[in-house]
Amino acid sequence: MNRPLTIHGIPDELLAAYGLRRGGATTPSYRSNDPDAVLMPLAEVTGPEHRKLNEDALRSLLRGLRDGAELPPIIVFREPCAASAVLLDGMHRWRLSLALGFAAIPAIQPTRDDAELVSLSSAAGRAALALRLT
Repeated sequence: MNRPLTIHGIPDELLAAYGLRRGGATTPSYRSNDPDAVLMPLAEVTGPEHRKLNEDALRSLLRGLRDGAELPPIIVFREPCAASAVLLDGMHRWRLSLALGFAAIPAIQPTRDDAELVSLSSAAGRAALALRLT
């Protein structure tokens, strides 16, 4: 790729290289085997607007989607009575789901304390959350 991938710029050519197309989803969401995940409408998830995407991570997800692999859920936090949830982890899965036209996405909605763990230190927080959920 000659240009950096941004949240708004997953090229159609990259999707096509994996036999996928923008807006071409044939299921409501990607598959996830996490028993704690719930399907959340994509329209209810908000994430950073200008974050660059890692091409290797994106290609790995595209291979998984093409091959029917189960992917991890995203992690979101929603304040009580809020209309939308804030994305804490899963930028590539969220953005790819939007590009492919999925209506929903598997999501875990931790408690406020667990959400703070995730947001304070993404890798360490995700590991701590995973331990709490098992």
